[in-house]
Amino acid sequence: MKKRIVSFQSIEIPFKAKFAHHTAIRESTETIIVEIKNENGLIGFGEACPRSYVTGETVVSVSVFLEQVTPDMSAIKSLEDIKILQISLKNEIDKNPSAWCALEMAMLDLLAREKKISIEELLNISTQQNRAPYTAVQGIDSFLKVLIKFLIYKFFGFSDFKFKLSGNQQEDLKVLKLLELSSKSIRVDANNLFKTADETIAYLTPLRTYIWAIEEPVAPNDFHGMQKIAETLKLKIILDESFLNQSSIEPIKGMKDLYIPNLRISKLGGILRTLTLIEQLESLGIDWILGSHVGEMSLLTRASLLISGSHHKHLKAIEGGFSTHLLSYDPFFPNLKLGMGATINWKKYSLAKKPGLGMDYKRKE
Repeated sequence: MKKRIVSFQSIEIPFKAKFAHHTAIRESTETIIVEIKNENGLIGFGEACPRSYVTGETVVSVSVFLEQVTPDMSAIKSLEDIKILQISLKNEIDKNPSAWCALEMAMLDLLAREKKISIEELLNISTQQNRAPYTAVQGIDSFLKVLIKFLIYKFFGFSDFKFKLSGNQQEDLKVLKLLELSSKSIRVDANNLFKTADETIAYLTPLRTYIWAIEEPVAPNDFHGMQKIAETLKLKIILDESFLNQSSIEPIKGMKDLYIPNLRISKLGGILRTLTLIEQLESLGIDWILGSHVGEMSLLTRASLLISGSHHKHLKAIEGGFSTHLLSYDPFFPNLKLGMGATINWKKYSLAKKPGLGMDYKRKE
């Protein structure tokens, strides 16, 4: 049996500027890094982004899960072994998706490094060069800060925007008018701001001209309310907290004209579960967005590139790629962050040709 040494640590990295939305104000990361080392000193890395307001997870709960599951890693010798273990732990993973995400990612990274192949080769995924556009994400800020960020986004060539609603209708309307100067593709994120569908409709009616979709307007899983909003305002509804795992597909079957799931690898429980969900959404003709949590480091961005790099007809947009644009430092190299043309210049790093995820981890001294 191969020897696997599993270690993990919580890591807190300050942001260069705070990022706020309705349910949280973030000034630093909330992340756990997993390392799995084999007997030859090769190491696979994984990243967990627990978010209590999304999945109920915390750094403490992730640590407890990892302690419990770590002994199972010694039995992992192949991709098939990971899939079998994932099935056996389904109920536990549904409750601890970001924790499993980090563990699975580290194991996939290590397996591929041991075989001296890329993670794309390990998973038999072919990549393409053309990807959906990255989204400029604007949190709650003063109008001056919004204007500065807008000008930066415009300079980099962003044409797709996501704006976090503040709860102040007039201020939000002013921001949307500004964003419209550069984009006809604007969606808003309410982060479950409103109590009822009627309250949402009243708030959004003056804003409707500028937006094509709203994310999580009411309480999670209030599909009756969300359907009323969508049909009244002729808007798409983007699902985040209301789309967490396999069971989230059933309520939206046959409603591809109303709902668009926002898929975040960490909240869904890793790369393999995300790929499975995408396959099902594609077969049902349901559009989806590949999202990210605020504060994700380059390791999860690398996983996102793996997924967005394969051909998907219904991928509408990609979020993330902020790295040191937002973080005071990013310990994973290369730092994968957005550049000119609102893209990540991933080709220059030849990541799909390097063993595993192809990322190096440098601890801050």
